Amino acid sequence: MHEQLDNENTSNEVNRALFCGEYERVYKTEYLSTLMKYDKSLGQEKPKQYYLDELNNTSTQYLDLKKITC
Repeated sequence: MHEQLDNENTSNEVNRALFCGEYERVYKTEYLSTLMKYDKSLGQEKPKQYYLDELNNTSTQYLDLKKITC
């Protein structure tokens, strides 16, 4: 998903569909729990809010960079 979002040849429509439709859902349902477990195994356990803030920061950057409105 990141490859498509980062690809300058990806259309705005595809970026919007990916980012506004799938990105947050995939992050919260698939990536977040895995990342938290991984960090915990490294002794770097962080609160869930830390990761949600990271999602928000990433979202804001993509929305601004790609001029996406959800």
